[in-house]
Amino acid sequence: MILFFRVFFKKFSIGDNMTFLKLTRASLKYKNKYISFINHFENNLKDELKDDFEKLIKLKKQTNHLKDKKTFSKIQMWLVDQGQTYQEVIGVFKFYTKINDDKKEQKAYVNFLINPLYKNRGLEQLGLDMFFEFLQNKIAFENVYFKVEKDDLESHEIIKDFKHKLEIKDSTYYYLINIFDIHYPLVDSHSHITSKYYKNPQKEIENIFKNQIKKVALVGIDQKDNKEILELAKINQNVYSIVGLHPTIANENQDYQEIEKLIENKTIAIGEIGLDFYRKKYPSQENQIRSFTSQLDLALKYNLPVVLHVRDAHDKIYEIISDKKYSSLTYIFHSHSGYIEWTRKFLSLNSYFSFSGVITFFENQLIHRVIKYLPLERILVESDSPYLTPSQYKNKKNHSHYVKYVIQAIAAIKQSSPQKIAKIVLDNFNRTFKL
Repeated sequence: MILFFRVFFKKFSIGDNMTFLKLTRASLKYKNKYISFINHFENNLKDELKDDFEKLIKLKKQTNHLKDKKTFSKIQMWLVDQGQTYQEVIGVFKFYTKINDDKKEQKAYVNFLINPLYKNRGLEQLGLDMFFEFLQNKIAFENVYFKVEKDDLESHEIIKDFKHKLEIKDSTYYYLINIFDIHYPLVDSHSHITSKYYKNPQKEIENIFKNQIKKVALVGIDQKDNKEILELAKINQNVYSIVGLHPTIANENQDYQEIEKLIENKTIAIGEIGLDFYRKKYPSQENQIRSFTSQLDLALKYNLPVVLHVRDAHDKIYEIISDKKYSSLTYIFHSHSGYIEWTRKFLSLNSYFSFSGVITFFENQLIHRVIKYLPLERILVESDSPYLTPSQYKNKKNHSHYVKYVIQAIAAIKQSSPQKIAKIVLDNFNRTFKL
């Protein structure tokens, strides 16, 4: 005997505007929109939706997963867009979980419907990516069977590379997917993993590499930091150091030869340096400019890119780095938040723009417009850990692997897939830092 029951979920945020809703009165305002696009599928696909479950039962029999009588739970979630521009149902995720002797086994059978409006906006892959993340993190499923039409295969970048494919008929494929194998390469171009912020920096590094991070740049702000990150880079593969003196500690007695001594094989840039005119209590503009140009000279000497900290000083930064003397340098704007006008000016130089968890907050529309304007080949991502935590972990300590939420936000803004964005960002990281 097969029993069906619906599981209700609390809200699970994936961004400030994209949310999984439980099926209560809270979702009633989306009811008509939901009915509208379900009717679209039913009218165009005829009876295909009605016999999905029967096909899954047949599949399980064919793959010898139904030797005994089992009980199944049918779970349905709505992924909705609660943003100011769109208030729509993005997709409906129906999946069947297998239960045996009151113990949930780690298998699910998935049917994913995406609103055609969102498919046209390029968000189909992002919605699917979020759903798999939900299964992995919140329900702890390991394996899913996923159905995909042959004509749609190219749009599912997560799915199409999996080899565990079972062909049911010419136009339909079922895939057996291990969710923990679904990943894309993450790189963090700016983090502060030091004893100042983490009790055990080495364990923190080991942990982030267990969570999809492939490469990470550790950034110093003073000599103590610089020496510590250099040691961490020496003993860890794919960990790199960026050494420099932060503008908020600039003074007329700084010894730049000490910085020069730290430039070794795994030092990939000078930073984080720049100008910060935000508060009067900070060092004088004169001292900051002196510190900045002295370190630009070091970058020139060793042909290293420069990681820039810029706050309320875009005009002065532009005046300095647009000078012909520094025209050969590559610049990375750390946690970029400049207006499009300044972004356009800096883009004319050899500049890259690194984005942090700040962009995952819906209210930061100005930065979203900048990202939409920028070519993908000039974009990097960063955690700035332990700061600038994404909205998903608001008010908690940040970690390098949370850059996946920055990737997802860029994917939504660029109407692309997280997999594609992650691959481009990895290429940009390697090119920018000459790795």
